[in-house]
Amino acid sequence: MKWIRIPTLLFWVFCSGLAAQEHDSSAVLIDRLVKEGFENIRVNQERSFLRVSYENRVYRHEVEAFAIVAALAVQESQAERLILIPQSQDVALAEIEFAAQSFRQFAQGEIEGDAFVKSMIFREPGKRTGQRHNASFLKTDVLLYPRIAMQMGNWENRYKWRVSLVPQLDMTLMPSLFFQGRMLIPIKDEIKSTRSEQVRLAQAVFQGIHRLPGHVYASVRAGVFEPERYGVSVEAMRFLLGRQALLNVQFDRTGFLWYQEGVWNYSDLETQTWRAEATWFFSWVDLSVSAGYGQYLHGDKGPFARMFRRVGDTQVGFTVSNTDLDTYAQLHLVIPLAPRKRPAPGRVRIQYPFYYRMGFMAQEDVTRINRWQNPGVTVQGGLPLADWNRHLVPAFFINNVDFLQQIAREKSLSGQ
Repeated sequence: MKWIRIPTLLFWVFCSGLAAQEHDSSAVLIDRLVKEGFENIRVNQERSFLRVSYENRVYRHEVEAFAIVAALAVQESQAERLILIPQSQDVALAEIEFAAQSFRQFAQGEIEGDAFVKSMIFREPGKRTGQRHNASFLKTDVLLYPRIAMQMGNWENRYKWRVSLVPQLDMTLMPSLFFQGRMLIPIKDEIKSTRSEQVRLAQAVFQGIHRLPGHVYASVRAGVFEPERYGVSVEAMRFLLGRQALLNVQFDRTGFLWYQEGVWNYSDLETQTWRAEATWFFSWVDLSVSAGYGQYLHGDKGPFARMFRRVGDTQVGFTVSNTDLDTYAQLHLVIPLAPRKRPAPGRVRIQYPFYYRMGFMAQEDVTRINRWQNPGVTVQGGLPLADWNRHLVPAFFINNVDFLQQIAREKSLSGQ
């Protein structure tokens, strides 16, 4: 029966060679992803599928990070279909599946961008397997940026300014556990709406983020929040209708906290605030519209509506609300800061944010005793779930398909 053993041996050698080739290509892909600055990388070959998990803290635009990972995976793998899994704090955010050949044709301009994006499959992530490479844990980002506030009124000087410098520290301590600390250094304050002009702690928040059954994301934050609060905040969100809609709820229980002249001033955790919001993402224009209801820090409560429109990499938003305290409208402007690509994270990385956020509020009744009491105020700190995952939806990729194709072409050509 020796003639049976020889084909069996040849088949075993052939399969072993394929496995070694797949292992080598996976190792090369991991090495290239690490050199690009991606973290928490997992690469798994499953029959004709290649699954790549990655975390992006280098590229400002999530579509650019996706295109680069996809181009590298197509170059280094013979898999027929790819599944990319973007992550944050080592938490999987989505699974995006597409055909490798379709991506090659898309990068070369052989098929229309809309056709490629519509062929992509967006779904909630499943269980990840494999060894993690280039972990993001205990790497510190130190950010420095200005905070500017302006008020208009019938004063001798029509405009009043408040300018502060904000040092911020971000760190992923372990999978799903994040810390954010922030100091406030006053430079100029004509508004005089804060209790002190001294350097002070503005925020120190520990945040745990988890995926629960039913594709629900949950976040628990504890620590010192802005404005001048401490306590606990719980948030949950879930996508619906193939990631066309998003439901988000938040509940906070906090107390007053203020440090001045060596004394901590605080109250019991007696204030409850909450907010519920539903968002719809439009595929025919880069626009999201939200509506919700909330109860806020000054005891006011009421409905609100907001919309955000992205033009290029700049975002313009508008919020209107009618609470028990006042009716107000607020303009939001989110400006991208160059460069698009930042240095890879290290033990300590000093930089400034990817975006600078500005806002202007107009109130119906601005007469207050001693200081303004702005309506619609909620506690802030850490990573809001609704902002954390909103770019990984089909509508966002459809509205940024030209940029996606540009990066895919550039990276595909550079790898040849």
